[in-house]
Amino acid sequence: MLKLPWARKNDDNSKGICFVIKPMWLNHIERVVDIEEQSFGEPWVPQAFRHCICSREHGAFVSLIENRVAGYAVTTYSAGSHQLCNIAVAPEYRRMGVARCMIMQQLALLGGAKQMLAGVSDKNLPAHQFLRSMGFCAISIGSRFFSNGDDAYIFQWKVGAQDRYLELRHPDYVLPDSHKHGVPVVR
Repeated sequence: MLKLPWARKNDDNSKGICFVIKPMWLNHIERVVDIEEQSFGEPWVPQAFRHCICSREHGAFVSLIENRVAGYAVTTYSAGSHQLCNIAVAPEYRRMGVARCMIMQQLALLGGAKQMLAGVSDKNLPAHQFLRSMGFCAISIGSRFFSNGDDAYIFQWKVGAQDRYLELRHPDYVLPDSHKHGVPVVR
């Protein structure tokens, strides 16, 4: 289990929200599929998530807030680069930094790989803006990339593309106190 102590403040009196990111388990699939259906017109089926959980080539993770699945990410691993295959956040947890933490966790797992790729529908402008805010750059267009015939913008994040993660520089975010691991403190 990996605890990411970055949390977005809700208001001036808030102490922030802690996200716990851990590997996806079979008992998470029902909630993950529910989020998937709320997020995409052509959702993945439960068997696709089961395959990713059992596969060594994939990493499947969930983000938990108060033991409730708030979002998930699925990545394909290879020696030179990783591909972000699927990421979504439940509507009630959007705009709280959940997806940002999931991406940061995936970037931390790059290991020897030098880049991460993501294919995003040409119609999904919020996802384009989000990936750009994380330091991804659109590098090409994939014609009829998706099964429904939609084109995709291929985004790339390279090691060294940013000095540090945007989370660490953004004034609305808090950092952990190194002596109290996982407890957010205001900058």
